Amino acid sequence: MIPLVVDEYFVRLTARGFDELCSDQELPDAIKKALIVDGADYVENTSTYAPFTRVGGDLVTSITLLSRFANHWKNVCLNRVRRYQIRSGFIFENSVKAALRAHGFHVTEIKRVGRAEFDVVATLDGVIYNVQCKNNLVDLNRIEADVRRFFRYNRSLDEAYRKALEKERGREHLLLAELGLTAIKHFVVSRFPVATKNPRVLAYGEISRFRAVAVSA
Repeated sequence: MIPLVVDEYFVRLTARGFDELCSDQELPDAIKKALIVDGADYVENTSTYAPFTRVGGDLVTSITLLSRFANHWKNVCLNRVRRYQIRSGFIFENSVKAALRAHGFHVTEIKRVGRAEFDVVATLDGVIYNVQCKNNLVDLNRIEADVRRFFRYNRSLDEAYRKALEKERGREHLLLAELGLTAIKHFVVSRFPVATKNPRVLAYGEISRFRAVAVSA
């Protein structure tokens, strides 16, 4: 591929050259098809991860678009692997813990009380902050591609988070007894943005606001 790079950025292939390259790499038809922009409308063309665009009889792309596609395809494959999902969940929890520590919270080592499991339990000024870390994937391309479908999915997440908070309130006595404190607040931090009016749900991208939101809740 390197000899095909122009000005250290662009890549230009003839249709035949593209087919030969795919054949040499023994790429499945699914990947070969996903490499070329083939959208029928504006939304599909602006939302695609396909790196190659037809220009005349050639296929043109850039190093940036190829890297973007490779990263996207990696995620598509890994998101189907249960072990990867579990590990990425633990990594997300550690990121939330680090962010809370950076904002002055004391993060406890509590993961289980009796049979009840918890994600992140922190304290600040005598108050317990029980934080659930939700690693649900939200494909923002759905907003333009299928608004109704995205709305239904978002609504289901919002409802799931509401029920999760309700469940935590039902067992908050476990944490109160474990830590010997009298005040507790429950929150959900989602890895991806979710459209919600619930003040107890915050996206990780807004974690810098967590202390202000949590203390005033």
